Amino acid sequence: MNTITDIKEVSELRAISLNLFNKYGFPTKKDEDWKKSTLNNFLENNKKLEIYKDNNETIYDKAFENFNHNKIITVNGLVQKIEFVGKDKDKLIITTINEYYKKNNKYLSKLFSNKKNPLVAANNALATSGFYLEIKDNLDLPIIIYHQFNSKIDQMQLHQKNYIYINKNSKAVLFEKFINENIKTFISINTNIDVEKNSHIKNYILNSHNTENCIFRFKKVNIAASA
Repeated sequence: MNTITDIKEVSELRAISLNLFNKYGFPTKKDEDWKKSTLNNFLENNKKLEIYKDNNETIYDKAFENFNHNKIITVNGLVQKIEFVGKDKDKLIITTINEYYKKNNKYLSKLFSNKKNPLVAANNALATSGFYLEIKDNLDLPIIIYHQFNSKIDQMQLHQKNYIYINKNSKAVLFEKFINENIKTFISINTNIDVEKNSHIKNYILNSHNTENCIFRFKKVNIAASA
C-alpha cells in the first residue's frame, strides 16, 4: 500500500482523508483537546448540514477598505475578484486551489496531511473551494483577503483549503477580513503557508458577525531555516 507521501492523485488523498474522518467522526467533549469546544452543541442543534457546492456569487463591495490596495475577494470560499496594484502586480500569482492541483503534485502530501485531526481530515476530504497564492522573489507588499459569506450557505457546511507560497527575500503582510452575512453555518478553513529563505510573513485576522456560526480555522506555517 502506498503511503500518503507516495500518492500524487487528489482523489486518492481525499479518499484517505474521508476514511480517517469516518473512523473517528467529529470530536466530542470526551476528547481532552475538545472538551471546551462549542462544536458539539452546534452540531446537536444543526443536525442536517448539507455540503455547499461552489458557485459564482455576488460581491459585497461595501465591505472593501476605502484606499488603493491589493485585494483578493472570495465569496463562499470561491475567488470572485482579484485586484493587484503597483509595479509588482505581475509578480503575484493566484489561482483556485483546484487549478493548482491540476498543475502541481509536488506538495500534495503536505497539503493533505491530517495529523489524526478529524476536522482537518474532513476538510481534506470535502474542500473544493479555496485558492493558491504565490508571491515571487524580492517583494514587500500588503494584501487584504476578503472572505465573504452570504445567506446562500445558511444551515450548510463549507470547507475551504488555501495554499500560500512566499518565495525568497520577500515580505508579505496578509490582512484577512471575514464578512459573515450567513447564519448557522459550519465552516472549516485549512491554510498551508510556505515561507522560503530570507522571507517574512505577518498575518492579521478581523472577524465580524460570527455569533451564530461555527468556524474552525487551521493554519500551518512552514518556515525555511534562514527565513
